[in-house]
Amino acid sequence: MAHAGPSDSLSRHISEMSRIARDLRGVPGDIVVEAARATAIAFSGCQDKPGRLRYRSESYFWKVIRRRLVGRRTPSSATARMVVDAVVADLVQAGRDPESVWSELERGWRDKIPIEVLEEYRVRLCA
Repeated sequence: MAHAGPSDSLSRHISEMSRIARDLRGVPGDIVVEAARATAIAFSGCQDKPGRLRYRSESYFWKVIRRRLVGRRTPSSATARMVVDAVVADLVQAGRDPESVWSELERGWRDKIPIEVLEEYRVRLCA
């Protein structure tokens, strides 16, 4: 039985990252397609070991998405999630408990991000 080559494995990984970005993270489809295409081009012919290729391609894919989202004139829920993820990570790293992280988000970000995104974080932090 033949094993999948690096390009088959990379293609499957890019497809899975695209699904996650679009379906779970709310990244607009045009940006997902652009990130997938750019990642495939950047890593075509790459001879890294599978684990390293997976890590590098994933980092690259999300970097493309971040750059495109931040550059958009109309903010999306995906952009808001990226910002809130960073804020939550900083507060947790600083030793804040989930309730105080939620309190900070509610107080400081209520008017800056879509309510549905804020509600996602309330559920995650206060569950």
